[in-house]
Amino acid sequence: STRPAQILGQTPPAPIPQQPAELTLFDPQATWPATPAFLKSPATNTPWLGQTLRGQILKTWTPPT
Repeated sequence: STRPAQILGQTPPAPIPQQPAELTLFDPQATWPATPAFLKSPATNTPWLGQTLRGQILKTWTPPT
């Protein structure tokens, strides 16, 4: 996505053929409960705790280091 970089006044990165890239598979229609069991952090100080949220990252791929 390029819009987050543009909002911050940055030039969006462009994919380069034959070069590693980080990819994210995002489902904007998926819903998930914001419960401590689903949070990736041990902290539970979120205003969305207990709500059902829309939009979920399904998978990420990062280049090998």
